[in-house]
Amino acid sequence: MRIFDFIPVPIFEELMGQKQARGQFIIKTFAPKWTGLPGFDSLDAFVDKLGELDPTPKGVYMQWLAKLCINRPDENRVEDLPRVIDDLKTFEANKAKIENKDINSYKSFQALYDAVAPFLVKRKKTKDELKAERDARKIADIKDQIMIVYNGPEGWIRIPTSKKAAQFLGQSTRWCTSASANNMFDHYHKSDSLFVVYDKSTKARHQLHIDSGQFADSADKNQGIDAVPEWARQPIVNWYKENNPQLSIKQLMSLSQFTDDNLAVGTDHEDLMALMKQYGV
Repeated sequence: MRIFDFIPVPIFEELMGQKQARGQFIIKTFAPKWTGLPGFDSLDAFVDKLGELDPTPKGVYMQWLAKLCINRPDENRVEDLPRVIDDLKTFEANKAKIENKDINSYKSFQALYDAVAPFLVKRKKTKDELKAERDARKIADIKDQIMIVYNGPEGWIRIPTSKKAAQFLGQSTRWCTSASANNMFDHYHKSDSLFVVYDKSTKARHQLHIDSGQFADSADKNQGIDAVPEWARQPIVNWYKENNPQLSIKQLMSLSQFTDDNLAVGTDHEDLMALMKQYGV
């Protein structure tokens, strides 16, 4: 049952008249500076919305809301009004306990929130919010154990440097490096770095191990080195140039598929690679 259901009709009409009067005052006051607000083409429509949202029968907060939204729209955003109305309801309910009861002294929506925050009942977090918090804590714990190779519009590339990091990056996959039992991260990491490649266009995650020639999808099926996305190839080559210039023959053969650069120059395998290239091996 609404609060209006308790009010006799004549009084109800009087109260609605008070809201209307406040609305007309707001229109007269702010019409000269009105330039529009998101979702409202006219000042009249905006004022009507304030009258609908104001939690008091007399519309005592309408002018305060209008002043903040119109004068400082970037700080006091229209899209935040539903949340601010909840704060005003809390303000009304706890006014006796709040030291500063003058709403006009609050110069922003944030200032009002700061005043009512101690009286807000904490909302129970959703499963998604709890999961996001757990993931954030995990990331904070292992951020130093994950190397960022590339971030871009096409996707990202990461290198786990510990089993814990590999398990995190391999969540929901069948990679043996993400397993809780018989985890094979140390085995693969010993011979070469593991790259986790995420492609935004396909939303697919793969794990690349150059030394063993594996590019495994989330089901741990090897797609082969040729399946590495074009956008990911040069960043991976660049990482090897900067961090592991003394490449093995296996690494050279695989990475040479990614670039026209002669990666063998200056390595012990330069002559062999030149010979292999000469004979098309």
